Amino acid sequence: ISTGEFLAAHIDRHVDRTVFDEFVRMNPAEILIPDDAEETLVEGLRNRFHGITLTRRPADDFDPELARDRLLDRFG
Repeated sequence: ISTGEFLAAHIDRHVDRTVFDEFVRMNPAEILIPDDAEETLVEGLRNRFHGITLTRRPADDFDPELARDRLLDRFG
């Protein structure tokens, strides 16, 4: 059952550490990852966040420009 809650964070430095810190803070039930994500990242997520669903999505879904446009359409 989805709550429909949407969480986001701006990350510009220390990506690996910051991403993990944000996931701890947000405590998501699901994390979307690109289908071409490095396996070390995927395994790191699985090892650190037991019980969180990792869902692979097409890499194009993570295009920064497309994401920006979608967010602006959705949230103004």
